[in-house]
Amino acid sequence: MQWQDELRRLDSALAEGSISEDEHRRQRDELLARVSGGGPAVAPLAFSARPPVIPDPDRTQVIPRSGLPSAPAGAPPQPLSVERVNTSPQVSWTGAEVFTSARPRRPHRRRLLLAALLVLAAGAGGAWWWRGYEPASATPSSASTPQAAVEPRGEIEVDRLPTLPGVRLDGGMLSPVEAKRRNLLNDLEVELLNAHGSTRVAYAGSADNGALYAVLVFNTNSSDKAEKLASDLREFHRRGGLTPVEQSGLPTEVSVTRLVAADRTLYRATYLSGNAVVRIGVSRAGGEEPALAEALRRTARQALEAMPAR
Repeated sequence: MQWQDELRRLDSALAEGSISEDEHRRQRDELLARVSGGGPAVAPLAFSARPPVIPDPDRTQVIPRSGLPSAPAGAPPQPLSVERVNTSPQVSWTGAEVFTSARPRRPHRRRLLLAALLVLAAGAGGAWWWRGYEPASATPSSASTPQAAVEPRGEIEVDRLPTLPGVRLDGGMLSPVEAKRRNLLNDLEVELLNAHGSTRVAYAGSADNGALYAVLVFNTNSSDKAEKLASDLREFHRRGGLTPVEQSGLPTEVSVTRLVAADRTLYRATYLSGNAVVRIGVSRAGGEEPALAEALRRTARQALEAMPAR
């Protein structure tokens, strides 16, 4: 069976509720690892019959003053989400899992999500990182009400993104909500994009010899909004554990951060280009390695040629 067929089968099973989101994510990541590593032909993955979890329709969510949702009282901390590569070969995404939306987790969820979120295709957002922190231009009305899609002049489209190494896994022009459905953003990142007027996201992802690549471009309609969005995203990710690192060979306008876990390492480069925020991520299983840092530098240089920093 071709890996694309198996991915579609996984997506359909998730949409029908025959497998859980956790099981869908686990099997999809196993399939991706085999594809990117040049392993043997993909064998059909087993589905465990598990009824879908139906949320309480009478439950009311309390929205704090900042417009960002708070974590449930007594909820355990959850790791910061970062982009992961959507492995579906189709532009549409049928699954409802999130790279993800905030929802109750089992106690071992932190360990599982930390491994999953670093695969680059975003995890569950923890609102406690935001307590006491309000985005520069976020207001209750702007954060809670999605803005109408706007196509500002000079926005960055998919055709300007760099050609990523290896097998292309996905790509397209997305709304923030669509990006969340593909597990590229979590709920709080979507709130930030809405608050700063970013309604169109250019995205491309690939896999190459075990390394996963993702490029996201958050278009806004002004340079000021782009600067504020970049600042708020950096603060959000700093609170989630990404630390700045010195990255030689790149312009000073490019900020580089890193997150190292026991089983996976992520490098990310972020910079401003026109009215947009450009974010590049590269991750690989295992601890930190110079080859991963070099892969980020190489991809960032290609992006800078097509989308110059300002």
